[in-house]
Amino acid sequence: MVNATSFMNMKPHQPDVNYRDRNLCFIDLEFTGLDLSKHEILSIACVLVNPKTLEIISEKEWKIKIEHPENIDPQARELIEFDKQDWSNALSLEETLKEFNDYANYATLIGFNIAFDWAFLHRDFEKLLIIPKTDYHMMDVMILAYLNFKDKSQPKNLSLRAVAQRLAINISDIHGALTDAKATFEIYKKLVSNVTFEEE
Repeated sequence: MVNATSFMNMKPHQPDVNYRDRNLCFIDLEFTGLDLSKHEILSIACVLVNPKTLEIISEKEWKIKIEHPENIDPQARELIEFDKQDWSNALSLEETLKEFNDYANYATLIGFNIAFDWAFLHRDFEKLLIIPKTDYHMMDVMILAYLNFKDKSQPKNLSLRAVAQRLAINISDIHGALTDAKATFEIYKKLVSNVTFEEE
């Protein structure tokens, strides 16, 4: 079986664009739980950003129709306030991934612990045999946080909310894909402003 989302299969579909010119796509996903073997993606959010000016181009969030609501983890249900949200306009997983693909076309994905989000995306792209159009390179803001705070006493951990609080970025205790994608972008801006290199 062809691995639709393997890096080697993604690469030939990428245009020859300098990485500096690719839009940045800050993403966050919410799930019915954390078990990759049974839980589903509930929502995907993107904040598309100009790589040179760091100005927001647009924002987008998708809610997804889930196939097994009985598998929603109680903690996940509470964290995202699932029962208080309107899912009447939710799309199928396939519709969502196709729209996400077009929206984040050739952009560089950036997330907070992006490996976890990508594991679910990889699984579902694979299941539906959809080849992602995003750049096969990805960036993790959590690594920037580690490099900035490893020699400091705060934050105590590298969760999104702990890092946001340390940087005086307001973020709700209620998890939401778009809220968290925006917070990831704000954290990125603050952390990269501390990184300077001399031109060779």
